[in-house]
Amino acid sequence: AIGPDSVDATFVACSVHKHLYAPYGSSLLYVARRHQAHMRRLEFHERQVRDWPDFDAKGASLFDASTGGYPTESWTDMRKADAGGRPNPTLMPALHASLELVVGWDPRRISEYVAPLSQLVEDAAIDVGLSVARPRVAHIVGIHTPSGSHLPSA
Repeated sequence: AIGPDSVDATFVACSVHKHLYAPYGSSLLYVARRHQAHMRRLEFHERQVRDWPDFDAKGASLFDASTGGYPTESWTDMRKADAGGRPNPTLMPALHASLELVVGWDPRRISEYVAPLSQLVEDAAIDVGLSVARPRVAHIVGIHTPSGSHLPSA
């Protein structure tokens, strides 16, 4: 299987709501283990701090001020990269289901599905006098005007 470790990736970021059918606002970040210890927090909020006190049902902190202040020690794992905002309990199960769906599709099956659709686009472009870049892959059609011509304005 192809993954970040198989290509020795340092960082991989993906806006998964756009390309992997995940819920809006979700994204993923992979950081190679060799770099995780060197990462610093970009935001400062309670979910990035070890031993942060729990909250009650109204969102009030159950923190006991007699202990000397809020904890400040960051997580040593990638929880220190978590974004702000309140956690959505439905987000991770939906994200997991989306990723399983896409993994199950298989790139070859996706290519077989989109090839005839892309061919329709190519045929329509040629029918109106446009050129198609070669070579091309099943899911991308590069279209350009013939040399020296311009598209008519609307």
